[in-house]
Amino acid sequence: MATSRVLWKNRDHHSHDRPDRDDDADEGPRSIVDALPAARADEPEARVANRELAADLGAALGSLPPPQRDAFLLQHEGGLSLAEIAQLQGVGVETVKSRLRYAIARLRLELAAS
Repeated sequence: MATSRVLWKNRDHHSHDRPDRDDDADEGPRSIVDALPAARADEPEARVANRELAADLGAALGSLPPPQRDAFLLQHEGGLSLAEIAQLQGVGVETVKSRLRYAIARLRLELAAS
């Protein structure tokens, strides 16, 4: 046991992911994290595109008939089940399914046109 401890202490522990490494500084990134590309969402173009998409989605949601919009938002934002939406809207589950199907189809059309 003592021998392995001594061997461990005497090993060279230089690693590509240690920030205090100063030899061969021109080799490139010091860690695998440094080599990873930045998240695309952080880029200015992506932020602008996300804002535009959010505005387009808001406009498309606004164009839906209220029962379809409500069913869509209750499911996708509220996380409610079809049965829960049906109970809240006072309709059958099949009606909720139809409202969601029509809402999604119209949203796809609206967003494709923008």
